Amino acid sequence: MYLIWVSRWLVGLVLAFGVVNAQAQGFKKLYKIPVEAKGAVKLSFIKAHLVVKGTKSKDSVQIETNMIEVPKEFAKDADAFYSEWPLQVAKVGNDIQIQNSGPSVGSLWRESLRQNSWPTWQVIVYLPEGWGFEGALKEGQASLSQLLNNKVSMKMANGSVSIQAVQGEQSYFISRGKLDIEQAQGSIEVNSFLGDVTILKSKAEVRLEN
Repeated sequence: MYLIWVSRWLVGLVLAFGVVNAQAQGFKKLYKIPVEAKGAVKLSFIKAHLVVKGTKSKDSVQIETNMIEVPKEFAKDADAFYSEWPLQVAKVGNDIQIQNSGPSVGSLWRESLRQNSWPTWQVIVYLPEGWGFEGALKEGQASLSQLLNNKVSMKMANGSVSIQAVQGEQSYFISRGKLDIEQAQGSIEVNSFLGDVTILKSKAEVRLEN
């Protein structure tokens, strides 16, 4: 059920706002987005290597993205594959939304799901103190570290999540894979289906549901 929900969410989260300008070299892009008020970074990908780090910056959110892997059958035409899986970074009110939408043609989307033919992205987010983060990955790995006074939500269907020195209200869901939490403070809610959960050296109120 969760996998279906994630897939539908990824398809449905099509932004009707302008895409933030980026400096690009190949598939690698750097976004430096000016901000005036606290908001949240909201991210959804099918497959990604995600890193979220705390930063002392108060006037901007910096995001680095790169398509680091394509299915073998598309290796000779990565540019065309990239165009079918556009990455979007948009500022919506005080929030910043990041998503990798799939092919606009329904038959191509269904074929991609059938063959597991989607790109792997590397995404690095530098998150200011007090900003929220909401992330959802169907598969991959995620690392969140050195976040202060942040409201954090991370959902992973299949993969690994590492939490290091995160302070604030935290919610984690892992269906299959591994969740490691260390040196966390605040409140933590963990929902795990078949995941392996480890919590070490943390001063936090923990609620664990299986």
